[in-house]
Amino acid sequence: SSGASGSNLSLAWFIVPRRAHLHCLLPHRLSAASAKGRMQATDITLIRDVVQTLETIPPDARQVFLEGLPGSAAGTGGILLAAALEDAHKDAEKACEEAATVAEAATRELDTVKAAVDEAATVVEATSVEALAAEDASKAAAKAAKETDREHKLIQKTMQGETQKWAAMREERARAESIFQGSFKLLEVGGWEDEDVRTAAVKAVEEYLQEISAEKTLIAAVPGAIGAKPDGRRPFDKMVVETTETVLSKHFAEVDANIKQAEPAEREARAELLGIWALADVAGDEAQTSKEKAVLANAEWTTAETKLKLCRKRLLEVEATSTQAAEKKARADARCAELESGKAAIERLKSAPMAAESTPAPAVEALAAAPAPAEAAASTVAA
Repeated sequence: SSGASGSNLSLAWFIVPRRAHLHCLLPHRLSAASAKGRMQATDITLIRDVVQTLETIPPDARQVFLEGLPGSAAGTGGILLAAALEDAHKDAEKACEEAATVAEAATRELDTVKAAVDEAATVVEATSVEALAAEDASKAAAKAAKETDREHKLIQKTMQGETQKWAAMREERARAESIFQGSFKLLEVGGWEDEDVRTAAVKAVEEYLQEISAEKTLIAAVPGAIGAKPDGRRPFDKMVVETTETVLSKHFAEVDANIKQAEPAEREARAELLGIWALADVAGDEAQTSKEKAVLANAEWTTAETKLKLCRKRLLEVEATSTQAAEKKARADARCAELESGKAAIERLKSAPMAAESTPAPAVEALAAAPAPAEAAASTVAA
């Protein structure tokens, strides 16, 4: 009895420390098992999501594989899935490269179009300034041309009376010269050949003497005196001829002197008129040139605005294309990352497909339900 009692006591001492050790390890093992379970659940969810996107796996095989997780990851299905993921990942990487190339090209084009928009806007600003300046210059030139033309017409109107006066003076000089040097000299020397010429010459001299208000006695004596041949003239007739010559020559000299006296003023007035006419002509040409420049500047402005509108329209199109390319690249990158994560999850499940195998759940629960070491010792001693 005492031997059995000592043996049981020794067994209790052996068992109690072991049970106490197990109780100490139990929380740690439970925590590790829980962490592994959470990771495994996460991997399984990830694999399920990835597998659903793989079109290369037949639906039936996909369903069988998914229902067999996590154990199916360690078998042939896991190997096939890993290969499918690898192929899909390669395709995704290629798609990523293509999307990146397209996105980079779209970005470059976007930068180019933005630069074109900025340049077009600069041109619009410059052409608008030039057009407005040309318009102002055209208005100023037109105003100057109008004022110069009005001044030219005013001077021309003012000079019209003087011009007529100068013309009348020249006409009078020509008539005085014609009577004195023509009709009178013909009669003075008796150079007529027929009676009609003599009569017309006498009449012209008589009428002209009346116009210049010569003495009436001289006018009355002239026809008989100058109408006679030189060798048939009496002393009185000769006196009348000499007096007539003096009157006509004096009048002609007066008319000629008046013209010469007016010539400086006439030249000055005509020079002024010619100058203002030239100014008006130049101002008109400048106004026309300025108007043409304004039209051209406005056309360039309109062209620049049209180009800017087209550039902005193109910018909207390129921005949309660039956004689409960036979004496509982001989706491709996300797909690559998803497949990469799926490959990693498969590898983790293949290396430890059943995290609970190292510590089966029933055994862990049994250890958790076992009595404390002191109770076990007491029971052993009692037995």
